[in-house]
Amino acid sequence: MTEKGDARKPADFLFFAIIGTAAAYAIMLTVVFFRQEGPGSVVAVLPWFIPVISAFHALTLFCVAFLAIGRCSVLSDRTYYSVGLGAAGFGVALAFHALAWPGLLPGGGALIGHLPGTSVWLLQIGITLFSTALLAAVLMRPTMSEKSGDRRLVVSAAAWMFFLTVVLMLVVVVEQHLPALLSPAGVFRPYLLAWNAAVAVLFAVGAVLSVRRYRRTGEAFLGYIAIAQTGFAFVIFATVGGMRRYDLWWYLLRVIITGSVLVVLFGMLYEYVQLFRREKAKTALLLSSEKRWRESETRYRTLFESIDQGFCIIEVLFNTDGAPVDYRFVEMNAAFETHTGLRDVAGKRMRELTPWHEEHWFEIYGRVALTGRAERFTNEAKQLKRWFEVYAFRFGQPEERTVAVLFSDISARKRAEEALRESEERLRLFFEYAPAALAMFDRDMRYLSVSRRWRSDYKLGQSNLIGQSHYDIFPEIPDTWKAVHRRALAGEVLRADSERFARVDGSVHWLRWEVRPWRDASGTIAGIVLFSEDVTARMQAEEALRQLNEHLEQRVIERTELAKARARQLQALAVELIEAEEGERRRIADLLHEDLQQILASARMQLQAGRANVPHEPMFVHAERLLEEAIAKSRSLSHELSPAVLHHAGLIAALQWLIRRKHEQFGLQVALETRIDEHFVNVPIKIFLFRAVQELLFNVVKHAAVTSAQVLLAGSDYAIAITVSDQGRGFAPEILDSGTLKGGLGLISLRERARYIGGRLDIRSASGQGTRITLTVPASPSKVRVPERIS
Repeated sequence: MTEKGDARKPADFLFFAIIGTAAAYAIMLTVVFFRQEGPGSVVAVLPWFIPVISAFHALTLFCVAFLAIGRCSVLSDRTYYSVGLGAAGFGVALAFHALAWPGLLPGGGALIGHLPGTSVWLLQIGITLFSTALLAAVLMRPTMSEKSGDRRLVVSAAAWMFFLTVVLMLVVVVEQHLPALLSPAGVFRPYLLAWNAAVAVLFAVGAVLSVRRYRRTGEAFLGYIAIAQTGFAFVIFATVGGMRRYDLWWYLLRVIITGSVLVVLFGMLYEYVQLFRREKAKTALLLSSEKRWRESETRYRTLFESIDQGFCIIEVLFNTDGAPVDYRFVEMNAAFETHTGLRDVAGKRMRELTPWHEEHWFEIYGRVALTGRAERFTNEAKQLKRWFEVYAFRFGQPEERTVAVLFSDISARKRAEEALRESEERLRLFFEYAPAALAMFDRDMRYLSVSRRWRSDYKLGQSNLIGQSHYDIFPEIPDTWKAVHRRALAGEVLRADSERFARVDGSVHWLRWEVRPWRDASGTIAGIVLFSEDVTARMQAEEALRQLNEHLEQRVIERTELAKARARQLQALAVELIEAEEGERRRIADLLHEDLQQILASARMQLQAGRANVPHEPMFVHAERLLEEAIAKSRSLSHELSPAVLHHAGLIAALQWLIRRKHEQFGLQVALETRIDEHFVNVPIKIFLFRAVQELLFNVVKHAAVTSAQVLLAGSDYAIAITVSDQGRGFAPEILDSGTLKGGLGLISLRERARYIGGRLDIRSASGQGTRITLTVPASPSKVRVPERIS
């Protein structure tokens, strides 16, 4: 609405004014309600007072509406728009109220309307609209979704006033059909009292919300709105309290209404004054900024011309391929000529001034212009016979391809540096390789300098070596090394990390060495520098380490082969264990079927024969039933231990038999899905898978608390995977390895047996989310892989 912070005054004077006004109205309202003498006496009968003051109120409210709508067109603020519409509506109603006031014409008549209550209806409609509009102004969000043009706001306000005029005219016309708001004695009827009380509450609530929003945002206009709402609320409450027309309180309330309307107008004018001040401050700030900019430009120009470094702005020129080929001088300072020796270069290209200017200058400036990255460098301009230290950065917009160049002629410094380099070359090289063994020689291989480490490594003692020939000191030097020295004198740099060197005393040394030439001030090779290090101890250690590594690698290979062999043995034993276990199952099943069942059947037959000769005896009946149950149990156990289908049919048929058995025994519904050609399934693998599924389905029955499960059998030429899943209780798989496991030994055993034959068991489960266990094994023992870990 307004810029935050500019409307709230120091010490919050407006807020204290609101509190003071509300307190005064509260005291006056108390006096009105608790006075003992009833309505006051008439002080003066002024029939024209109400029309005149209502007309004044209407004119004031029209001004408020005009200012509020205008303010809204600038700030796109719904608060001002709502206040404007409410003020316009109330103003129209007050205008009609003035015209409908009885007593304007001779005989007590009005200009419009013919009933005494017409003015009351018009006033009630207007003040209701005004209270609602002010409350809406406080409640709605200030900013509009999009700016409305001035014309649209004015048109909407005019349409609103026209619509309200039509409504009020209809009230005047049809008022005789409306309920009377006043009794014949001029007393408020109950529904008018209720109406006024509701309007007073709207004003009171609006005043509280206006103060709250004012305190939160600092919008001064809301403070003035709060004062006006407080005044209107007091007037209506006081009117409800009862008073006589033309008595002192009656006139006082009209004065308070006038003051409240003027407060709204003052608040709007205050906002306009604040807006004018802000715009004035912005204008002053712009003028001040322009002045500072001109002063800054003057300082820049002064600095530009006074610096002793060369400075210029160039425009880099590119060919059609985007490569920089030239640059044009745009602007330069006075020191430019001093540093470059070039005159009158503004607007000229560098190729015009120095046709053989080096390409690297164009490349660098082109890169700066394209990338915007500043570069600092030192380069030689041979045609200008100068060295420059340059700092280049992009100047202006990227599409302008302009670069600012700050540079200095450092030719004198370069010459001084070259002279210093010549004088310090020997010392620099000498200390560059210290504390290693090094020596400097001239072109005839005579010693010029030698380090202490050189003397120590080669046991030369403290003898004077300067000026002596290196070949005289070491006559055993082979021709290969002499060839290295000659190549270094020719300009090569040679090195070796380890080279065998046999001394005349028969000892053998390993050396790491480097030979490089050194140059005098003219750039001519004046000799060589030889660096060497005795690495015999390191070579011996490396040889011992190599032999140890070879020994360890051989041991690792042997251990790996041994582990593989043991793994294969373990896998073979696992397969044999499966076959032996199944063989034992078949033997026990055959024993049960061939021996135990036959014995039980014979006993039952003999018992039946004995019963034929003996009268009916319950004990015999019970014994016969026990024998029948024993025969059934024996037969079931025989089938469970070694089902015939497992040995005479394929894996799928065996699983189907198992599923039927689980359904018969426990009522478990198992859905079997196969995606495999079972002809290649190896017998031990088939037995292992069958027993694994038997164990897992039994776990479903025992622990999952469900009546259904799923079995999926899939495979390839090399592996078979079988998955058993259910939607039961589930469990935490990590408990299998926790060390505190009290159950689940079947899963642990199954996982270990799968690992022994080269397979794995994957368990996916969580409490309350079911279980999914996948067993993957090789299709046959010949395709068994080495497991990742052998327990």
